[in-house]
Amino acid sequence: DEDIPEIEPRSFSFNSPHGACETCHGLGSILQVDESAVIPNPRLSLSEGAIHPWATSASRSGFMGQMLEALSGNLGFSMEVPWEELDENDRKVILWGHDKQLTMRIDSAKFGGTYQTNYEGVIPNLQRRHQETESSYMRSQIEEYMTELNCPRCNGRRLKKEILGVTVGKKDIVNGTDMSIDEAKIFFSSLIPNPKEKKAEKDR
Repeated sequence: DEDIPEIEPRSFSFNSPHGACETCHGLGSILQVDESAVIPNPRLSLSEGAIHPWATSASRSGFMGQMLEALSGNLGFSMEVPWEELDENDRKVILWGHDKQLTMRIDSAKFGGTYQTNYEGVIPNLQRRHQETESSYMRSQIEEYMTELNCPRCNGRRLKKEILGVTVGKKDIVNGTDMSIDEAKIFFSSLIPNPKEKKAEKDR
């Protein structure tokens, strides 16, 4: 079992790193690349720009295009076949990456030659660039291909799992703050022992 640090007031705040969910940083949601936005028209082939973020002529003829050419040669799929007609496993590799080294030929004004590389995948590439870029313009461009999802770690509750495990009267901090004033009054009143019941217990 993991050691749980000493609980203090800041542990119950999603605005504090001591309490905030490590995955969504207390936001309750995450931005995830949306496959349907990346491939908006599955009738297009890869050479026609089926992968929308890489659909410019510069991308198709540049590094990403040559990377896809190398991948197609390695896996045996066609760059001219509509996306929807590609084998499901090939589509999965194109989107999510390939763990085997590719032999890639680069021909550009700056470099020409053959070398070994890994294919990262469209979705991990966009996710990584979104996290790493310092350009707000680039971030906003990538966000056009993303959708907001409930955080899978805290399920939108914004706090660390161990903090949500701290309960009073079988309710955690989120349950408590979600109550209406009337519900809270009844709940907290139920936690205070009735003096008559307490006396009766002593007399037994």
